[in-house]
Amino acid sequence: LFLSLTIGKAVMSGVGKSRHSFAFAVQALVISVISGQDETLHPYLHYCSDPDVVEDHWLGPLPADVRSSMNVELAGLQVIVRHGARDLASDKQCFQPMDEHFEQCHIKTMVTYKSYMDDARSTPQPLVKHILDAYPSLGRPSRSTGCGLGELFDDVVGQTEAIAHELRNKYFHVLPRVPESDDTRLYSTDKMRTLGTLYFFHRFLFAAENKSAGDVFTRPLQTDPWDLKVPCPRVPSLRHLSKFTDTSYVAERFPDFAKRWREVAGTDFEPAFKDCLLVAKCSGQQGLRLPPGLEPESNLFKEALQNSLTLFQNVYLKDETAVRLLVAPVLIELDHFLQRQSRGTGPLLALWATHDSTIIALLSALGVWNGQWPPYADSVVIEVYRAAENRSKAFFRLLHRKKQLNLSWCTPLADRPGLCSVDEFLSGAVQRLKDPDLYKRECAAPVREDLGTEVVRGSAPDSAARPVPSTFSAISPLLQSALLLLLGFVLGRCDTCFRPR
Repeated sequence: LFLSLTIGKAVMSGVGKSRHSFAFAVQALVISVISGQDETLHPYLHYCSDPDVVEDHWLGPLPADVRSSMNVELAGLQVIVRHGARDLASDKQCFQPMDEHFEQCHIKTMVTYKSYMDDARSTPQPLVKHILDAYPSLGRPSRSTGCGLGELFDDVVGQTEAIAHELRNKYFHVLPRVPESDDTRLYSTDKMRTLGTLYFFHRFLFAAENKSAGDVFTRPLQTDPWDLKVPCPRVPSLRHLSKFTDTSYVAERFPDFAKRWREVAGTDFEPAFKDCLLVAKCSGQQGLRLPPGLEPESNLFKEALQNSLTLFQNVYLKDETAVRLLVAPVLIELDHFLQRQSRGTGPLLALWATHDSTIIALLSALGVWNGQWPPYADSVVIEVYRAAENRSKAFFRLLHRKKQLNLSWCTPLADRPGLCSVDEFLSGAVQRLKDPDLYKRECAAPVREDLGTEVVRGSAPDSAARPVPSTFSAISPLLQSALLLLLGFVLGRCDTCFRPR
């Protein structure tokens, strides 16, 4: 609005000395619109996560002078990280012909077991795991080996090294003491790609230590909330979003695109086909070559990603209660460790290895998802601070992709702007779900049939815990800019009209 007023006054008044202000305002307005639309115009932005991009997404703790002025000290840290680059997560015929055979995965799982009856002097003899028939729909013979289904690419090494580098350099010297393996709690879903990501992350983080073994916590996949497996009948459709196969969405919303996709790919487009496109792009089409007309820089490729993201956004945002129920166990577990860290009884560092859909649900339930899909090795950071003068007072700060995320239900602190009391990490709606009986009742409630499916970019599904977005905030930022520009011209004109002559 300020920039628009400057333009309006300069143009409508015709004052010569306003020319420089006018030129500057136009330039600044254009830059702000372009930079503000960067994520919206580029779906799956930075998805492949080159190591330099991974490093650039880390903001780091409050600067020393800010911590001093607020009289706080960093007490603990939690990092939620998505697994690194991988091959296809499902056996899916995205286009015809499709002949995937990935080989750029020299990271192999070594199978070994620890028995408390073993002689302490015995040396483990692990077996190296090789995967057969990862994609049986192609009819390959059983002698064929490859990366496996959803297995890590070699790129994970550089990605996890970059995360470890940023975490060590930005945080270790700020914590009460330099963390060691014994100060760190590790959790991962029981899948190779998350366990492998956490293994390399931990290895690079504590490279100086020479420990023969460590502990990692996990749960059975069928009951792991970090894999979005929760005992809640209301959320089955959200659990399986990664396998979103409903072609009717595409035919209804994007009929022209659906026709052009079939002409090029020979299949009916499914939102989950984005995995084929992104894996092919990130792997340089080694092991999965895209058909002519669907190359990474083609319009059809970009349109497919945009439409896919739009449809995924629709599903995530149409039932805010379901998303909250889906991720409540994860939020409550994070809150448990946050409270322990604030009291000085928890681990200095907690690392959680999980998946893109879990991070989306987490951010959505907190009211801070920007609509962009988490890239490989994406990370969400929760910083825990304590007041230096009274350690019973504790605060947290939430960070994602080099931005501080502010929760709408957090009470602003005049003396500590940007921080929020640890007691307000959970919204009231999630706090109530700590009661297992209430959680069961809410999960058994029928799903509303009148839920809308419109995309609300940058908003989040927790209306019970945040103000309802205004009509203006739902308008695209580009249209907002145009309306503000018009308002600036009008006000600029009025400023010259009502001035005494």
